[in-house]
Amino acid sequence: MAFDDNPFEISVFTTLHPDGEIDHSVGQPARTTLLTELPTLAGTAPYATLRLADGIELHHQPASTGTDNPIAAALAAHHGYEGLTLRGPVYITGDSADSDTATGMELNPFDCLYRALRTAADTAGTRLYRKILPSDEVLLPYDDFAPGDVFWFLGTSHRVLRFEDMDPQSVTAQNHPGARVMICDDEFEITALPGAVFPERADHAPAGFWQRTGHQLLPAGR
Repeated sequence: MAFDDNPFEISVFTTLHPDGEIDHSVGQPARTTLLTELPTLAGTAPYATLRLADGIELHHQPASTGTDNPIAAALAAHHGYEGLTLRGPVYITGDSADSDTATGMELNPFDCLYRALRTAADTAGTRLYRKILPSDEVLLPYDDFAPGDVFWFLGTSHRVLRFEDMDPQSVTAQNHPGARVMICDDEFEITALPGAVFPERADHAPAGFWQRTGHQLLPAGR
């Protein structure tokens, strides 16, 4: 998502729930959030802030009696805060400068956070996932498709029949080792480059995408 014609100027706010659900809100670089108005941080009990790294802060409610948040605790430990018990949702932002107003994370800190979250989830033995609406756009790798899956192309559905290796002498195979052809049962064919992804509606994703990523598709009515 690009703003002001610069795809590297964004801000991200992240909420990490105890069950491993994660929400990312991406917006304009100058956007801020008032921490005292966030759910579970609002109220008379003071919230606490952990500075995880340059441009990354984690905000939580020490007085919370909610469910333990094992991924948040593992994330904090990953950044040197050992032995903390974090409960309820935690909020991850950019710098707050010891105030109640925080900026969003810039792109590079967010990339670092995303990698650290994956490590924390593995450490906690809890799956990290994100709930997605059917109409949301996701990036689908061709490698996630298997025979029997439905593949959508320009609004038309095709059922995958098989994959075939490309002629090794072809220009495509020489430029992209491992390239294959995905063949559907209606004779539709498309080149499947290794590692290639394409944007598609979430409800058009094959089972492999959901199993691999841990994303959860919400009902259409949500």
